[in-house]
Amino acid sequence: MKSIVVLSLSVLLLVPAAAFGQSRGRKPAPKKPAPKPAASAVELERKAGVQKVSDQIKTLGQFLYLYGGVVKTVERIEGRAERRRATNPEVGEVAEQNKQAIRQSISNVRAGLETLENEFSSKPSLRPYYSYVVGVTAIGVQAESAAAADDFDQAGRILVTAIAKLSDALVRMRDPIPVN
Repeated sequence: MKSIVVLSLSVLLLVPAAAFGQSRGRKPAPKKPAPKPAASAVELERKAGVQKVSDQIKTLGQFLYLYGGVVKTVERIEGRAERRRATNPEVGEVAEQNKQAIRQSISNVRAGLETLENEFSSKPSLRPYYSYVVGVTAIGVQAESAAAADDFDQAGRILVTAIAKLSDALVRMRDPIPVN
């Protein structure tokens, strides 16, 4: 009997205690993601440039959305003014003031395009992308000239080409250009 007790105790000590307990299937601790390297100043400026191109596209889109309705309204008012000009010369002045406001708005858009293009030409970190935005100022000048000639429809069409050019630039700027 003593030998059975000694043998039983020996077996109990030799067999790991974990074999008798319930296993809970522990998952390994999740690995912490490797910290991302801090973005370089060049990369931050590139991202800021991408954001500015995106903002300019949004601004132009909103402008052109509103522009179409305003131009139609001004043209309708001008048509009425032509018929009433003989009786009320002030009506013609109101139409001209509205056209001048449209011209000023297009001039402001051109200034925004010029600022964007100048920023890409002057900042070394954005200079590799300058070729994608070069010419948007010229597009703004063309639109401004069309508006000055009271060809508001053509001015709007020209500004649509600025959106297309900036959209193409945005696609090309998506990936950084390797710097040698």
